[in-house]
Amino acid sequence: LFVTTDIEVSKVVQESSHEEVKRILEEGPCDLAERFRSRFNEVMSDVNSFGKARINLMTNRVGSAKVDFEKSISEGFQVGDSYNSLGLIAGAHGDFNKAMEYQKLSAENGFYPARINLANTYFMLGEYDLAKAQLEKVFSLGEEGLTALYACANQMKDTGNLDLAIFIFEFLAKKDVLDAMISLCNMYYRLRDRKNFQKYKRELYECGFDVLISTQGNEIN
Repeated sequence: LFVTTDIEVSKVVQESSHEEVKRILEEGPCDLAERFRSRFNEVMSDVNSFGKARINLMTNRVGSAKVDFEKSISEGFQVGDSYNSLGLIAGAHGDFNKAMEYQKLSAENGFYPARINLANTYFMLGEYDLAKAQLEKVFSLGEEGLTALYACANQMKDTGNLDLAIFIFEFLAKKDVLDAMISLCNMYYRLRDRKNFQKYKRELYECGFDVLISTQGNEIN
C-alpha cells in the first residue's frame, strides 16, 4: 500500500564500484540472493550505507536493511528517503504508528513522497481528514505533485486497493483534474455504481467530454 521511488545509481554507488552493483540497482527487485550469493560480500563492499540498505531490502534482508538505513541517516546521506524506507518496512509489518513516525520525519527532511505514504496510512486508520491534508500538501507542489498523486491512485487501482484509489481520484476530481474524473467514471461503471457513474458522466459532459461505453462494456471511451 505504499509508494517508493526509483533511485539514481549515482546516489548509492561509489565511483570505484563494480559494474555488478550498477546492474543490480538498475534491474530492480528480483532473486538477487541466488544470483549474486557467491559475490555478495565483495559487491557490497563498494556500496555506501544507503545502497547497501536498498540491496538488502531487495534481497529480503530486512533486518540488515533497517540497520543500513539508520546508518545512512546518521551519516546524513539520503536522510528523507531513508526515513521513508523505514516507514515502508514498518507499515509492511503492520506497525502503522511507527510507519507514521518515520513518514513524518521523512517529510520534514524534504522527501515529499513520504506525504503520500502518510496519507495512505491515515486512510487505512480511518483518519480521512488527516489523509486529505497530506494530499493537499503534495498537490500544492504543482505538476510534480499532481503526477505523483495520479500515479499513486493508478498503482492502488492496479493492485486492487480500490477504496484508496477512489479516495485519491475523488480528491483530484474535486481539483478539476480531468483524468481523475475519467478514471472514476470508468471505475464506477465497472463497479456497477450507477449513481456515481452518472455523477461523473455529467461532470465530464459539462467539461465537453462525451462519455461512450465501449463494445466490451467494461471501459469508457
